[in-house]
Amino acid sequence: MEYLLYNTTSRFNIFMSKFKYNLRIGRIKWNKEEDDDIVIPSLFNVFLNCDGSFKTISEIINNEKFNDIDNRIVYAVVSSKMFLDTVDYSNLSSFELSFLEGVLNYSNGLNNKQIILKKELFNKRRKLYIYRMNNEDSLFGKLYLTDRLNLDILLYNIRFNDFYKKDSNFFRNIALKKINNLIIKNDQMAKK
Repeated sequence: MEYLLYNTTSRFNIFMSKFKYNLRIGRIKWNKEEDDDIVIPSLFNVFLNCDGSFKTISEIINNEKFNDIDNRIVYAVVSSKMFLDTVDYSNLSSFELSFLEGVLNYSNGLNNKQIILKKELFNKRRKLYIYRMNNEDSLFGKLYLTDRLNLDILLYNIRFNDFYKKDSNFFRNIALKKINNLIIKNDQMAKK
């Protein structure tokens, strides 16, 4: 269930802030040197420049290793707020706009499915507790189960909080509006 509800985009944003800091202070390096323990995996070369900045969409798509990368990784990186903040939408080709639109729509759809699944799982878990409480004979057992239910509710809401999914969707929707406006503008120019 945690795998199904895991928000890779949100975690990638957190990772990137720490990654850039550690790259800047020299704690991690792109190439292995004799005394280095931490070397950046070559997968990151597809998305990042040596200084830790993001490559352009065309550089990412045209990288020879791009097609070997799991789509979920591509979607997590490209739909992250940190990446979207670097995109110059007005200079994207029609293909790049279409690619980015597909990635953002997929990521939003995935997050919406995760939110629904989380609610369904939570309701089933709550019903199980209520069933167990109703079939418990001792008062102590009922109090214990009530306490466990309240604790589970608290921990579940902390662990699978919808805020980061809604926050990610918010930034993706801003990017999608920009993309849609550019697509409409390009279509109008093509008709003239």
